[in-house]
Amino acid sequence: MNRKSVLDEITNQLISIQQDHPIRVGIDGVDASGKTSLASELASSIEEKDLDVISLSIDGFHNPKAVRYKQGEDSPLGYFQDSFNIREVLNEVLVPLGPNGNLSYKQSVFDLTTDSPVESPTIKANSRSILLFEGLFLHRPELIDHWDFSIFVHTDFEITIERAIKRDIDRFGTTEGVCSKYRKRYIPGQMIYLESVDPQSKATLIVNNNDIANPELLVN
Repeated sequence: MNRKSVLDEITNQLISIQQDHPIRVGIDGVDASGKTSLASELASSIEEKDLDVISLSIDGFHNPKAVRYKQGEDSPLGYFQDSFNIREVLNEVLVPLGPNGNLSYKQSVFDLTTDSPVESPTIKANSRSILLFEGLFLHRPELIDHWDFSIFVHTDFEITIERAIKRDIDRFGTTEGVCSKYRKRYIPGQMIYLESVDPQSKATLIVNNNDIANPELLVN
């Protein structure tokens, strides 16, 4: 399928869901798989239908550096277990936007660049909104029951490293720096997640994003 066809199909599935609170959509996948781009494109596609979209990322819910690296800066297990403040994701987003929630949510609680909390304003959602929440490890047991719909973006690791080199070179300084971080911490941490949680078996849809222009859509 071409990319527009995939986006149209996902959009049609989402807008067909009927419930009395926002549709909470988790867009999961490994680093550099294309989650953020897919979420952005879906937001535009849904907004074309005159529906309200809430676009959030788990990047706004990191733990402080001291927590993230308490098992070591290169620890794969630490990457999976300690990167994100799951309690705040639940308390500030998924529960209030879920059944019997008060519809009041926050866009973020932490700034990774300054390693400090942020005072994000509380926003009132429309009950007919669609939440597109993208990020890593979203099918973990603590979160799985809070998605009304979920997508896993699959991309082979050899491709994600190529994308990461282009995206993260400024952050890590050199190609070698990017590759080292991915091979020591990120990819092994993601493998722990893939093997222990098996997110692809839990997702509503799987998007094989190896070929960005022609992704493959799979339904569980």
